[in-house]
Amino acid sequence: MGIRQRSGKTCEVCKGHEHPDDEIYLDVHPRFEYIEGVQVLRRLVCVCTRCLRAIEFGTAQLHGYRQDAFAHLQQVNGWSAEQAMAHVHAAFEQWAGRSRMEWDVDLSIIEAAGIQVLLPTPEQQKKAWIHLDDIRPADMDISAFMATLALNPRKA
Repeated sequence: MGIRQRSGKTCEVCKGHEHPDDEIYLDVHPRFEYIEGVQVLRRLVCVCTRCLRAIEFGTAQLHGYRQDAFAHLQQVNGWSAEQAMAHVHAAFEQWAGRSRMEWDVDLSIIEAAGIQVLLPTPEQQKKAWIHLDDIRPADMDISAFMATLALNPRKA
């Protein structure tokens, strides 16, 4: 609630408001910095459903929201389809690289607010992971696979 109040109950990315009738809600999203094997939580931001889908494009794609997420990404950034696609490809490449690493997590910003952090066990974490190599066909290089993601959205 504090994050929503700080944001004036608006999305901190697109300045949109919550519209439950349109299934647009405000949610809290973490912003991390990646420093020498450590994910450092730097800020929690209030984002709308549309921005969250654009930020988590791969998840949006898996759940059938690819077109909406892509259109919102273009609109918010003022990008052409080519610019937005270049961004999506770069983000997937960055995600693929980061997914191959083991990360420590620094949530001291939350602990400093007096909130006890309970992290999932390594087994729980592994259940939640999606590795690019787990969903990419073995005979397809990463560039070709990324191109198929842009052309063939999957519904969950």
